[in-house]
Amino acid sequence: PPDVDYRVDRPERHDLTGRLQNTQAVGISGAVGVGGAGGVGKSLLAIRYANQEYSDNTLYISMDAGTQRLRMVRLARMMGVTLDPDQDDTTTSRDLRRALSQYDGLLILDNAENEADAKALIPPSGGPCKTIVTSRDRAMLRRVTSKEHVIEVGLFTERQARAGCD
Repeated sequence: PPDVDYRVDRPERHDLTGRLQNTQAVGISGAVGVGGAGGVGKSLLAIRYANQEYSDNTLYISMDAGTQRLRMVRLARMMGVTLDPDQDDTTTSRDLRRALSQYDGLLILDNAENEADAKALIPPSGGPCKTIVTSRDRAMLRRVTSKEHVIEVGLFTERQARAGCD
């Protein structure tokens, strides 16, 4: 995904780095959730992190675009995984999660709204794949990651907002 230039460093970025480094051993899924109100910069934070830390190996899925089946097909294509078009979604999800468990990179599930859809794409814990899930629904994020792995992105302070306009 393209990066957007902004001049203010989000303090949440450092928190994101630390939590992603600890997801191998802790948490339900090995994923980190990024929550907050609409427009506060959740997606931008995830994309900026991806472009700085995983510039050559990031998989990005917009969870609010298309059906779950289309998202799974898109993810499979990005990974070079061949899907059987006659497979049901449960089998397809299992195959994708198995492939993701071996993927040495970052997966971003952006704007997740449906818990089952997000869980169907989050790789199991223990593999090298790091995952960021962004959503306005913090309760859902706590269920698909763990409460210890949800970062709250807040509004800019007045000082941060002014710095971004200079």
